[in-house]
Amino acid sequence: MRQTPDPAITGLGDDDRKLLIAGLTSLREVRGRQWRETCDRATKTGAAEPPLLTYGIDDIKLLARRLGGEARHWTE
Repeated sequence: MRQTPDPAITGLGDDDRKLLIAGLTSLREVRGRQWRETCDRATKTGAAEPPLLTYGIDDIKLLARRLGGEARHWTE
């Protein structure tokens, strides 16, 4: 389901929004991979898993939503 872009974000055309969403999607993938790798290392050593907050994943998803991104842009 496509989100309606936040009207408070002004001055961006559709092409700009698409470009930003693509960049956020890539960043979300990288951060998600980093988080999973860190969780794997923590499991192996008996340490606690790091919170997602540390990797900014929720912030990335929020911004993608505000730009009109769809759920597929931030889910794995």
